[in-house]
Amino acid sequence: MEEELRREDGRVLISDDVKRRLQKRLKRRTFFIVFTCILVGVLILSLVGFFVIKNIFSLKTVSCPQTEHYSSKQIVEASGLREGSAIFLIKDDKIRSRILQELPLLKDLQVKVLYPDRVELIPIEEEPLFYFVADIPENEYVVVSESYKVLGMFDSVEQMLTYFPDLYLVKMPTLLYTVTGQKLEFASKGDADYISDLLRLVKESDFGEQLRYADLQNRFEITLHCRSEMGKDYRVYLGNKKSLSEKISFAQGMKDHLPDDFAGLIGAEDPQKGYADPDDR
Repeated sequence: MEEELRREDGRVLISDDVKRRLQKRLKRRTFFIVFTCILVGVLILSLVGFFVIKNIFSLKTVSCPQTEHYSSKQIVEASGLREGSAIFLIKDDKIRSRILQELPLLKDLQVKVLYPDRVELIPIEEEPLFYFVADIPENEYVVVSESYKVLGMFDSVEQMLTYFPDLYLVKMPTLLYTVTGQKLEFASKGDADYISDLLRLVKESDFGEQLRYADLQNRFEITLHCRSEMGKDYRVYLGNKKSLSEKISFAQGMKDHLPDDFAGLIGAEDPQKGYADPDDR
């Protein structure tokens, strides 16, 4: 250091090179101090902002109507949503998937995130379409939706009709198993691809209000058993599962031209040439 100093008139002077070094060191220290202050300020503002936003956008209310099978509390608990959670971190797809997995009797569910602090859950139930009497378990009345999901199993038809009135009875083809909340498993895939469509078509037709039961044990001999307003029993034979919409419309047209007290068989397996055989002939 001494070699960088020189004496003039008894005074110690700092060389230009040393000055430059000191100035650089001072600039670096100043930059470090300023940068540290800015960083600390940003962190403090971020924390303050986070807690302010979290307080404003924290979940306070989860609303949900009850359904036929689940209470509002059950659906909300299945969602996993908790009061105080940051609402902007809620993923509606994950909430929907979690609820549908936990509550299998729901068909679908909508999740509405309503800023700043509310979530609305809108459950969509499976619609019951028909029922059948299961062999295993013995004499269990099983209610099934359009998607073949089992909605409930009951010990008596009276108990079932308390919860699910106005359902069609179906004599089913062979099933592998029947479990509440799960879809029916048919022994033959050919039996699974037409039953719900057939029953929906029947429900929309004039036969809907008169259908007593549908015999679908054999998909090549589909028969509807009905009772007219006059109290007369008649059957509609559709044959195989092809062109069901056309066959039902054709049978309906034939029925319109028959006497109101007709009892017997309406053959519509061939939409080009139908027939009607009275029981008392």
